Amino acid sequence: MSTTPSNYIPLVNGTGTLVVHGEVVRVSATNTFVRALSPGALTGLVGVNGGGSIGAGGNANIFTSGAQVDVLLETGLTPVAGQTVYVSATVAGRGTNVAPGTAVTLGTIESVSQYAALKIVQVALALGTGGGTGAQGFQGSTGAQGVQGFQGVAGSGAQGAQGFQGVQGFQGSQGTQGSQGSSGTQVSLDWRENLVAFLQVNVSPTFNTLLWASDFGGAALADDGPTYAFRTLGGSNVKINTDTGGVWQLSTGAGAGGHNALAPLNAPTEVPNGRVMVWAVYARVKIISTPDANTTLALADFAGLNDVFLGVLGSQSTIDLSCGINDGSHMEVCTVATPIDINVAYHDYIYASDGTNLYAFYDFNPTPIDKRALAASMDTTTGNLVSLFIANGATAAAQIIHVDKLAIVCAQP
Repeated sequence: MSTTPSNYIPLVNGTGTLVVHGEVVRVSATNTFVRALSPGALTGLVGVNGGGSIGAGGNANIFTSGAQVDVLLETGLTPVAGQTVYVSATVAGRGTNVAPGTAVTLGTIESVSQYAALKIVQVALALGTGGGTGAQGFQGSTGAQGVQGFQGVAGSGAQGAQGFQGVQGFQGSQGTQGSQGSSGTQVSLDWRENLVAFLQVNVSPTFNTLLWASDFGGAALADDGPTYAFRTLGGSNVKINTDTGGVWQLSTGAGAGGHNALAPLNAPTEVPNGRVMVWAVYARVKIISTPDANTTLALADFAGLNDVFLGVLGSQSTIDLSCGINDGSHMEVCTVATPIDINVAYHDYIYASDGTNLYAFYDFNPTPIDKRALAASMDTTTGNLVSLFIANGATAAAQIIHVDKLAIVCAQP
């Protein structure tokens, strides 16, 4: 959230594509913006998209000042609080902490806590100094008449920002004085928006649709039943309110082959081809029982002979993560030796496809624990896509898990 009054101007997305939260933009025409790129950013007022994802032709509030404003940076940087942020000269719409040859300053970094996962830093914007009650027009000399300043948004709020000085030319006329700009607030992203943003940055920018998302905590615990279904053999499904505000407790039951699964109802029609579509499944889960050699906890299991999975495969390891593809006759498995307290704390599991490769992520670390090409033998149709599947194998004790959140994301036109 912006902790000091922020000035913004309402503009229309003129890029022709989706603009995500935190992208750096500039004014390209009256009431229209495009992605900023240095030194081209010098030709228009620069600001930051302070709202969520904005489709082509959509309306956005473009922030021009304020503290703790989210700015999307280039990848591969090492930002530190106190550094200056500039408009990137290599990636349109991004910022950078490395000064380009022609430097256009955005402001000073206040926090880097979101950079690892989302490539976002919080910046105190410093695009101009305080002006009158409205935006001052562009000044000029020995050239064309300066551009008239933008009129402030009607309402009460912070003082409007002073306009940028125009290119050299004849003395331009002073811009129309606007009414005092209203105080803006930066949008705070919830876990669903953060999930989509993580996938856009680390897998594919085409992710844009939450097919199915449930947070089983709090007041929503009694209202989310119609959106999902169970497949169980000898197990049970119980809602409890004593953990993280509310979770589903799934049990396999004891005995050979006991299993349980939590499945979205619309996945077979919304994700008809898991081999070529852009899709992702996400779960926040804690294992209550102690895994043994017969345990299977799989995210993104396709409930058929040809499937993909991410979780705990007891036949490979009872303490480490496993992921891979089963084509019906053999299983390609990657086991990641990483110390995890899988039956002590909640963890985030993400399996995503960009239509060519599969990515396995753990606890929103932007470096995938596994990346592999989709096997040619993988089913062209998903059948019954199951977002979370647990089984106890032959003669094993009951396995129990707590499910806090579940979501499926895809790219749709």
